Amino acid sequence: MIDLHTHSFYSDGTFSPQEVVRLAQKEGITTLALTDHDTLSGLNEAELEAQKQGISFIRGIELSVFDEKQASFHILGYKMQNLDALSPILEEIKQSREERMRAMLSKMKDESEISVSYDALAEFCHGTIGSGNLAQYLVFQKFFKNFKEADTFIKNFKGKPYGVFVKQAVEGIHQAGGLAFLAHPYVLKDDSILSRLKEIGFDGLEYAHSNHSAEQTAFYLDLANKAGMLLSAGSDFHGAYKPDVHLGVGKGKNPLSDKNMMNWL
Repeated sequence: MIDLHTHSFYSDGTFSPQEVVRLAQKEGITTLALTDHDTLSGLNEAELEAQKQGISFIRGIELSVFDEKQASFHILGYKMQNLDALSPILEEIKQSREERMRAMLSKMKDESEISVSYDALAEFCHGTIGSGNLAQYLVFQKFFKNFKEADTFIKNFKGKPYGVFVKQAVEGIHQAGGLAFLAHPYVLKDDSILSRLKEIGFDGLEYAHSNHSAEQTAFYLDLANKAGMLLSAGSDFHGAYKPDVHLGVGKGKNPLSDKNMMNWL
């Protein structure tokens, strides 16, 4: 089994990188990628644990991007060697994230009875700071009983998208010696984006995802094959934050994909 899309507490997951790897080993995962949002912080920890557990480990990241027609989407970077090449992009996204979160907290304070300081939230987080982290903080502080309630509340205060221009992100991944894949295409409003992304150098597509139906998986597999793109598959595991998502499997608890379909691993 494989899983090429997972998150630790360095972004909005709830497990440490080591815990993600150990759970993957327990679940029979043989090839694993850690793809935290806009940070590389957990890769060394996960890679060392993967060596102990006998799991083939892929260095990964999930970057927040936009382009002229799509205000916000995500791309996955895999197999980066020169991680320093991504530093300028990650710093830009970090600043963009902070501006967005400060605006969200200000709006939340003005329009609700809940007030959270940015510094308190930052101290609570291990790495990147996003709406998922805010939801976890609100549950931790007992404002809400569960993450679903907190997420529903936060939607009222979400502001402008954040990230970097997609071409900049793809170039950064390539400069780091990696491959750029479009993440969970089901969230996109326009499938024609694939042709645009292919033109700017995208290498592949996450055709299989825990939120893809069997029909969507087949559809994106066909799109990727017709476009000559590489294939990726991932659960988008977040630990307790997304309790219905399990490592290595999609809907119906069926394995996400066959590793033999991915000759780039």
